[in-house]
Amino acid sequence: MNTKSCPSDKIIKDFKLLCDAARQGIIDLDLIAAQLEMNKRKEYLDAHKFKIWEGTNGYWYTYVEVDEKRKLVKKKTKETLEDYLVDYYKALDPDENPTFKQEYDAWIESRKEYSEVKPSSILRYGDDYKRFFEGTEFESIKISQIDDLILDDFVRATIAKKHLTAKAYSGLRTVIIGVLKYAKRKKHTSFSVSLFFSDFQISKSAFKKPSSKKKRIYTEEERQVLYEHLMRNPTMQNLGLSLMCLTGLRIGELSAIKKEDNVSSCLLYIHRTESVYEDEADKKKKAMVQETPKMDHEETIIIPKAAQRIIDIANMQSHDNEYLFSVKGRRITTRSFRCALKKACKEICIEYRSPHQMRKTYASILLSSGVDEAVIKREMRHTEISTTRAYYQYITKEDDYNKELIDKITGL
Repeated sequence: MNTKSCPSDKIIKDFKLLCDAARQGIIDLDLIAAQLEMNKRKEYLDAHKFKIWEGTNGYWYTYVEVDEKRKLVKKKTKETLEDYLVDYYKALDPDENPTFKQEYDAWIESRKEYSEVKPSSILRYGDDYKRFFEGTEFESIKISQIDDLILDDFVRATIAKKHLTAKAYSGLRTVIIGVLKYAKRKKHTSFSVSLFFSDFQISKSAFKKPSSKKKRIYTEEERQVLYEHLMRNPTMQNLGLSLMCLTGLRIGELSAIKKEDNVSSCLLYIHRTESVYEDEADKKKKAMVQETPKMDHEETIIIPKAAQRIIDIANMQSHDNEYLFSVKGRRITTRSFRCALKKACKEICIEYRSPHQMRKTYASILLSSGVDEAVIKREMRHTEISTTRAYYQYITKEDDYNKELIDKITGL
C-alpha cells in the first residue's frame, strides 16, 4: 500500500498549521503581510529596466514605457519616485489589478471554495454574467479604474439597451456588488460599491414593464379545467402537476418529494428541492436534489383531501421507489414536469404559463378567500405576508364574473 502523500496534502497540512499558529498568536500576520508587501515592492523595482538618477536640481528621474514609447518621470525624492514605479507596475500586474472578468472568475471560485452559495446560485450568476457583461467593454476594464461615473454609465446603458425589468436589474446589481466587494476585500480597489448603489437613483419608468398580470397566472376556470384534464390522464407527471394545482408547491419541491414526507394524512413536510447546476467537467446543466428547500425555509404544510388522494395513488404506482413521483425507478425531474404541463395546456387549448404561475394562482386564491395570513405564510413558505401580497396576489376570476359582482355591489 502506497502511503506517500501527494504535494497537495502537504500544502493543506502546512496551511492548517499556519492557521493554528496564527490563532495562538505564534505568528504575527500583520508582520508577514508587511514583509510580503516589501518583497513585492522589491520585485517591481528590480524589474524596472530604466536607470534612476538624481538631477543637478535635486529632483529624481527615470523613464517608464507608455504605448511603446518612453515617458520621463520626475519626482522630488527617490522614495516618491519608487512609490510611483511600484504603483505603475502594480497597475500592470494582472494579479494586483485584474479586469472585471478576471475578478468575477476569482469571486465565483471563492464562493465555490468556501461553499458560500448553492450550485444553482452559481449557475444563475453565470447566466446573468453572460446576459449583462459578456462581450462588453466593461468586462475588460481594470478593477482599479472603476469609479462612480463609469459604473453609473454602464448600469444605465445596460438597463436601456437590454430593456431590463426591475427584477432583471436586481440580478445585474447582485453580480456587480458581489464582484466589487470581493475586489475591495482583496485590496484591488478602494471603491465602495455599497455607497454607490445607496446613492444610485433611477426612475421606475426606465424599467421594462412586466407582462399583464392577468396573463401571468391561470384563472380559476383554467385551473379547474387543467386539473380535471390531468386527472383524466393520470400519468405520474400529470399526478404531480395535479398535486401542484391543489397545493402551490414549487416545481423543484414537487420533484424532490419522498414518500416519507407525507408525515400524516393531509400534512406534507417540505424540506428539499431539485437544484440545477453546471457540471465543471462537461459544462452541461444537470439536476440534483439538495437536502434544503429554497430560501432554507422548511415547513409542514396542510394539503386538501383531494391532494392526499393523489399522493395515495402515486404511492401505489411508484411501488418501492424512494421518490413519490418516479417512473421506472427514476425521479421525475422539473424538466419533465414542465414538458408535461406544456403538453396538457396544448391539449385543452389554453395558454401555457410556467409552473410558478400556478403557484401564484394558488396564493391569489388563498388571499382572496380570507384565509388567515399566518396560514398563507406557512403554505407558501414565505417569511413575510408582504412578499405574498406584492408578488403573488392576482385577480383569478374572469372579467365577466367580476363585472357581474361589481354590478351587484354597486347597482341601485
